[in-house]
Amino acid sequence: MSPEKTEGGRFINTKAFPKLGHIAAKPALVITPLKEARLFKQPGDQPNILITLQSNQVDQLTDFTSKNIGKKILLMLGKEPLIAPRVLEKIRTPALQISLSEEKKRTRILKALKQLIEKPKH
Repeated sequence: MSPEKTEGGRFINTKAFPKLGHIAAKPALVITPLKEARLFKQPGDQPNILITLQSNQVDQLTDFTSKNIGKKILLMLGKEPLIAPRVLEKIRTPALQISLSEEKKRTRILKALKQLIEKPKH
């Protein structure tokens, strides 16, 4: 993401992400197919979506996050912004959590993520 306009990109300005910034026309990293997407609940917390990456995608995520330490990144599902965290350190884990307080949105996003899970080969 950038405060400056990017060639062919678009400006993210939604209710959930007001005046977030500009994103490039093409994503810097595409992660699909997923290994798993499911709800994960800690006692006393609302459920989060847990996304597990394929083993070959972990290195891609580590490389991407190492180049973006200190920057805000945008995780999107298709054209929908999901979360916009600031990268504090490179991420070396195969699992990511998404916290969405609205249950209907969480259910819809989880259903869409499950469509991106790699189907077993017969």
